[in-house]
Amino acid sequence: MFAKMKDYLTSPAFSDDQFRTHFSRAFKTLMLNMTLVLALAGFATVFFFVRKQFTAAQLLLYFLMLLTSWAVAQRGRIRLASVLFVAGNWVIFTGVIFSSGGINTINPIVYVSVTVTAGALLGPRAAILAAVLSAVVALGKTALDASGYVPPLYAPMPATSAWFVLVFGLVLAVTPLNLVLRSFAEALLQARQELEERRRIEIRLRESEERYRELFENANDIVYTHDLEGNLTSLNKAGQCISGLTLEEALKRNAVSIVAPQYQPLAREMVKRKMAGGESTRYEAAFVAKDGREVPVEISTRVIHRDGVPMGIQGIARDITERLSAETERRRLEAQVQHMQKLEGLGVLAGGIAHDFNNLLVGLLGYAGLALTKLPQESLARLYIEKIEATAQRAAELTNQMLAYSGRGAFTVRPLSLTKLAIEIGRLLEASVSKKAVLTYACDPDLPLIEGDAAQLHQLLINLITNASDAIGDKPGTITVSTRSVHATRDYLSKTFVDDDLEEGPYVCLEVSDTGCGMDAATRARIFDPFFSTKFAGRGLGLSAALGIVRGHRGAISVYSEPDHGTTFKVFFPIAPQAALDLLDEGCEQEDRMIAGWRGTGVILVADDEEVAREVARESFESHGFHVILAVNGKEAVEKFRDNAERISAVLLDLTMPVMGGEEAFHEIQNIRSNVPIVLSSGYTEQDVAKRFTGKGPAGFVQKPYAIMELAKKFHGLLHEVS
Repeated sequence: MFAKMKDYLTSPAFSDDQFRTHFSRAFKTLMLNMTLVLALAGFATVFFFVRKQFTAAQLLLYFLMLLTSWAVAQRGRIRLASVLFVAGNWVIFTGVIFSSGGINTINPIVYVSVTVTAGALLGPRAAILAAVLSAVVALGKTALDASGYVPPLYAPMPATSAWFVLVFGLVLAVTPLNLVLRSFAEALLQARQELEERRRIEIRLRESEERYRELFENANDIVYTHDLEGNLTSLNKAGQCISGLTLEEALKRNAVSIVAPQYQPLAREMVKRKMAGGESTRYEAAFVAKDGREVPVEISTRVIHRDGVPMGIQGIARDITERLSAETERRRLEAQVQHMQKLEGLGVLAGGIAHDFNNLLVGLLGYAGLALTKLPQESLARLYIEKIEATAQRAAELTNQMLAYSGRGAFTVRPLSLTKLAIEIGRLLEASVSKKAVLTYACDPDLPLIEGDAAQLHQLLINLITNASDAIGDKPGTITVSTRSVHATRDYLSKTFVDDDLEEGPYVCLEVSDTGCGMDAATRARIFDPFFSTKFAGRGLGLSAALGIVRGHRGAISVYSEPDHGTTFKVFFPIAPQAALDLLDEGCEQEDRMIAGWRGTGVILVADDEEVAREVARESFESHGFHVILAVNGKEAVEKFRDNAERISAVLLDLTMPVMGGEEAFHEIQNIRSNVPIVLSSGYTEQDVAKRFTGKGPAGFVQKPYAIMELAKKFHGLLHEVS
């Protein structure tokens, strides 16, 4: 108890600095006022009081009490100084009452001053204690007065002294009372300021809540809150619209229950991580709407605290359906671009190989043809040479497949019926397809015509039907070949394997489907890659060549397949324009015997960097009566043409040569003599070569590898027109 009392009396601590300042100011004010009162009392003692020595002793005691209290306060012990001041006042005034007429005089008024001072400096409990002690003393003094007790130092106070004591007592009472009233006024002013500040805070809080509510309700994202058990406590309008739940329905649901099952463990883990103080809880999941559809969302959350205690979770979920669709489309386009770049790169490689190989085949076919022209019909060597020629022709077909893959196949374009082609090829292949496969047809007999090369389309059908037969294998199955006219949208065409910005419109569709083993996604992604094959002995060129044929015909191809559910290839070709149909004419071919007996005159310039090609052309032209000038590159061809411009009747010019290419040499020769007929030769197609020339182009074109009869036909017709 004594330790607690010591702590109370000696502790300089207050609740805050403002409280300490208030008590320090109050104590110093009372000390100043009481010092003035003491000075007034000293003046009264000299001039008015009768018992000057006794009064002076009381004043001296009072002065010592003031000094002691002031000294303690200066050391920072405000509470202890206040206790000394209040107790000293009470003791001195009690002594005055007992020695100066008791309670029948005006002396008891000082008890009011002591009580008020105790309340101002030490609080309400000290004031109550001072009042109780003063009442006890007053009752005790009253009892003594009633018993006739007279203080030993008592002497009647003159009227002047009594009035002065009254004034003195009133000053003592009014001084602390004034302090209390002033403190009360300050408290009222502070209370009013706090009330105004609280009102302003409430207004700002209400405005903030209204803004939050407006943002909450009008946000485009889903905004929700739930308690620590996961029960939803709010859901904004966007959340209600996207989920299909009303607010009443949502408040009966658990937040995890509206998350798609595959994301529920993730959602629980993220909430747990956030409650544990984790920083980042942004993640992607999906909400299950009322109608059962899944809505992909991106969720971010924060913990709701109240007085520092976690109360729940607030989350924002953004609908990312459009973003995911855009990302999917972007990935599809990137994959398509990569695929097209790969095909383009491989196409350039295949085209280059085919071009060089065609130059070699020119010699084989040319010399074989020349040999046949020199041998009599009954010669046994003709059989072997014809086999050499046939083998070279098959090699040429192989190079044409490589050119078809690169999109540069040799096309003889004319209007064709895809239905007729499909049935013709199907009939030819019925004997070669799997014995367990049944080949059926569903072809439109009135199908619009397309523009295409019959040989290339034959190869396309052969590759697709053969592929379907291999997929069926030894199990019973069905291969269905069908044709029909369709209207292909731009969106549909963009999802095909060949999408060269094809226009929306009418197309002819060739469909080859089978009930075979089907393909998984990984296999489907690679079926058009060159040299990729699922067959042990496969070369992997069939479907890659098919893709090149389709590209060369400005068409598109798509594949639908699932493991054990068969495969369907759909090929789309543009319908032939009316102008092409008007030109449909099968025409007549020149007789080989007429060409064989043809003889011409004049000089022909042959320019080719391949010696075999030059020699074959020279011997072919010389066999028909022409003189031949040879050149190994474009620059030499221009120089020899300049020297013999008037003698030369025609020019055979290879497109790809060193030093100066055929295209540049063509323009140089045209500048020297514009009316000379120039025929270009190349391993690439006529369509591909024609793109390089604007204005007046070459007079003709021969595709390598060419036979000598084909070369003779080209120049026979050309020189016949010139003559």
